[in-house]
Amino acid sequence: MQSNLPSVSYILCVFNGEKTLVSCLESLLTQKGVSLQIIAVNDGSSDHSLSILQNYASQYKQIKIINQKNFGLATARNVGISHAKGDYIASVAQDDVYLPHKSINQIKFMEEKNLDFSFAYVDLIDEFGLPLKHKDTALYNCQLWRWPWVIFQVAFFMPLCSPTFICKRQCYEAIHWNSSLLIFADYNLWLKMFLQFKGGKLEKISLLHRCVDRLKNQEYREKFPLSFLYLEHRIAAASAFIYKFIPHNFILPISNFFKLLKNVVILEKRSDRKAILKLSQIYSQAGYSYISQKLKDIATSVNFR
Repeated sequence: MQSNLPSVSYILCVFNGEKTLVSCLESLLTQKGVSLQIIAVNDGSSDHSLSILQNYASQYKQIKIINQKNFGLATARNVGISHAKGDYIASVAQDDVYLPHKSINQIKFMEEKNLDFSFAYVDLIDEFGLPLKHKDTALYNCQLWRWPWVIFQVAFFMPLCSPTFICKRQCYEAIHWNSSLLIFADYNLWLKMFLQFKGGKLEKISLLHRCVDRLKNQEYREKFPLSFLYLEHRIAAASAFIYKFIPHNFILPISNFFKLLKNVVILEKRSDRKAILKLSQIYSQAGYSYISQKLKDIATSVNFR
């Protein structure tokens, strides 16, 4: 990395992203004004994603590839972050296109406002990369409320486009992605960020975000039924608010919700294979077989967080 430029490590987690991965990588490689590192975590892709990554890594020394089984985004991000060398660490979505001055504009914005992290405004595109009119545009591009009201804004409305996130390295030294949360790990992390650090949103279009409605996908609905999504959403919010203040031993296992919450809180503070396996068992008993097996797989990874 060039020492005279701000150094940024982008964490790109890839799962079967061959259709959009090239455009994503090309946009990252055109980032201006920063010393760039791309940590590409191939999370068990079964398409040509790994070949695409290897082709780019052979041409660009900024790209480092980590190949692993499919453990999910939260685990993949933690693995990627452990290899990051930048003073700033940023998220990447394999479907999106990053505008050339995104990184440096957000870093300057953070310096001017004395922030630890930031998000940015976006334009939405469809699966073909064409401009898309969508209700989420207004949400992603709304102003954030003042602290502490922003915490409630994030909790109830989630007015953030996650792939625009960039933070100082120190943020990830204090907070990590909770590997037990399969869908709402980002929601959980943003709440923790706003509770512990100072953040904002750059009011400038910095990203072309590909809008994907997963709930229209039959396979997705079967793996993650609405009842599970509702349950994990509540757990993700509750654990973010209480894990700093309420020891897990104080959470009484009076229902499945509290049994799950207790183990998720444990995982907010430390890596704990037994807690992951306990969650797997509870979800299995509740009839969520896919989620149960996925958590078992995560528990077998050597350095999961």
